[in-house]
This record gives sequence, C-alpha cells and structure tokens, in this order.
Amino acid sequence: MLQTDIWYVTFRTNKSFISTYYFTVNDFFENDWIKRSEQYQLDQFNENVFGEGANKASVLKIDMEVQYSSRFPSNDYPSGKIETYSFYSSILNNTRKIHIYTPHDYSHTSHLQELLIVFDGNSFMTFQSQKHLII
Repeated sequence: MLQTDIWYVTFRTNKSFISTYYFTVNDFFENDWIKRSEQYQLDQFNENVFGEGANKASVLKIDMEVQYSSRFPSNDYPSGKIETYSFYSSILNNTRKIHIYTPHDYSHTSHLQELLIVFDGNSFMTFQSQKHLII
C-alpha cells in the first residue's frame, strides 16, 4: 500500500467495538487542538454520523448497534444541554476545548451536583500519567 494514496491505520480491539473518528488531511500535528479540529473531515463514504452542526464525527461500529443518536433524540427523557468553552492554561501554555453537560433540571442555586470528569481522545492518551492529571 505504500505506492497508493490509500490511508490506513490498524488498531486492536475487542470483537465488539464502537468509536467516532475524523480524517485530517496534511495534519500539522501541533498542540493547538482547536486549530487542528478546524481541519477535521467526515468520512464521505460512511453514512453513520454522530453529533450535529459543527460537532459531527463519523462512526465506526463493529458488531454493535448505536444505542443513542443525537440525530434522533428520544422524547421520552428530558435532555440537558452541552456547552463548549475554550480554556487557556498558562501552565501548559495551550488552549483546549472543554465540553460541559448540565442535566435538564440543573440550577446554579440548587443543591450540589455530582461531577463526572471524562478524558477523551488525545487528551487521555497524552495526559494519562498521574503527574499530568490535575483534578
């Protein structure tokens, strides 16, 4: 395949697997993930897409069904909202996107809410050692 224009990468997974992905053409591999994300492209040959608006990603599924799709939200359950913020770290000298989900009944003045922190994609792979995690 070295003499072709076919892109490929190999990952080992369980027999059942689901993930989202993008293509980045001529990626410059710098640490400005917001700038890099502007280059993301959907897989034009894959009709399985998750997300909406500018936050779409192609879906790879092996022996699994998507249990939830934001393209067809369920009216049976109240939904919250997701807000996206940019966060600049003077310690790391970079900017990152932070996505915050608040439940449908969230209020700044109500009782304390439980907190879930999730690392995804390159953030998890790059900062998984404890010395890099700040919680």
